[in-house]
Amino acid sequence: MIEYFMNKKKIYKSYIKYYEANSVNLDYIDDIFNEKEWNYLNLQNGPKRSIEAKKSLYFGKKSNYGVFGIGLDEIKMYPC
Repeated sequence: MIEYFMNKKKIYKSYIKYYEANSVNLDYIDDIFNEKEWNYLNLQNGPKRSIEAKKSLYFGKKSNYGVFGIGLDEIKMYPC
């Protein structure tokens, strides 16, 4: 899977390996989403689409914070 994100005027591309996406424990990552992200996730139709959206959002945040050298523990302490 390829995710794109923008920081100021630069566009970055991150690659996510499918085996990593399948190994995500969705119960563990719920803490990193803020209210706006939860509103987006709650709009998804059906459980399969909701799971895909949650994984995509998780890996997007993980890759964004990876650029800045911030780990998942810091994301949980200071959500966006």
